[in-house]
Amino acid sequence: MSRKLVNCRDGAIAIEFAMIAPILIIMAISVYDVSLAIKQKLALQNATRIGVQYGLVRRPVQGDMQHVINAVEQTLPPKWDKSNAATQPQISAALRCECSTGLVIACGSKCSAGQTKLTYLKVEITKTYQTMLPYPGFDSNFEISDESIVRLQ
Repeated sequence: MSRKLVNCRDGAIAIEFAMIAPILIIMAISVYDVSLAIKQKLALQNATRIGVQYGLVRRPVQGDMQHVINAVEQTLPPKWDKSNAATQPQISAALRCECSTGLVIACGSKCSAGQTKLTYLKVEITKTYQTMLPYPGFDSNFEISDESIVRLQ
């Protein structure tokens, strides 16, 4: 009887699967988690690109960036949790002016003779990504961000 039990292979596959299955499940969840972070990064890139394109079509007047920020907000996925302030995207848009020599000036100022004034629009978005699982050695919350800069004139 004991000799039959020692040589019996029934259920060996089930035991091996029970040992490997948790590792495979954690790997699948990790890949899905990383793909969600990449998807959010791509959404941020698209939103900043739309923001600067909107700024090119409808130029900001006297530093009023609200219409650019509204265009960015409308581009962001509607599924993002608006109730959680910690994970909401932080959107900023700003004008930066400089002379052709690289000297940064106030946008209402003029450059000295012979220099041209260059105006840039910068749109930046930062969002906190929360992982699905707490991974050992990694923070479960991390920042993803993107920025786009375009020369207006």
